[in-house]
Amino acid sequence: MRPTFAPAALLALAVILSFPSCVSLADRQRAQSLADSVDPAKPFAESAFVESGGISLHYRHWMPDRPPLGRIYLLHGFGSSTFSFRFLVPELLAAGWEVAAVDIPPFGYSDKSDALARLGYDRSQLLWAVPDSLGWKDPMVILGHSMGGQYAAAMAERYPNRVRGLDFLAGLR
Repeated sequence: MRPTFAPAALLALAVILSFPSCVSLADRQRAQSLADSVDPAKPFAESAFVESGGISLHYRHWMPDRPPLGRIYLLHGFGSSTFSFRFLVPELLAAGWEVAAVDIPPFGYSDKSDALARLGYDRSQLLWAVPDSLGWKDPMVILGHSMGGQYAAAMAERYPNRVRGLDFLAGLR
């Protein structure tokens, strides 16, 4: 089984590899080996990809052990990824929620294309591809952290009938 590493770990590895004068050769070689061991096509066991507007979105999806009491869609803040929710997801699952989290482009494993130079409202339209690919037709809760709050609000403005509730963690509006 191939080990997988979260985007934050990869960022740390990138820093190590970018500043060779600050790190020993052995540490640089170890960091490169770890970075090479991540499969970008399946970085996590629960990873999936969906295309929206010509942009590849990476998302993660978890199911609780019992029938879900609802669905929650997690949107991270600037410079972050689905890794931001590593402590929250187990709590939501234990409470009975079905959970999805997306790497908002250009972060995490989502596309880093030049086509991403768009306003937040346009990007919020792209983010609907994840619940659509999961077949989520009933209203869901959207939780936005920091910059993700802007996208959560824009998603709810665009399709209010698809949103059961909005939660903001230090959300930007």
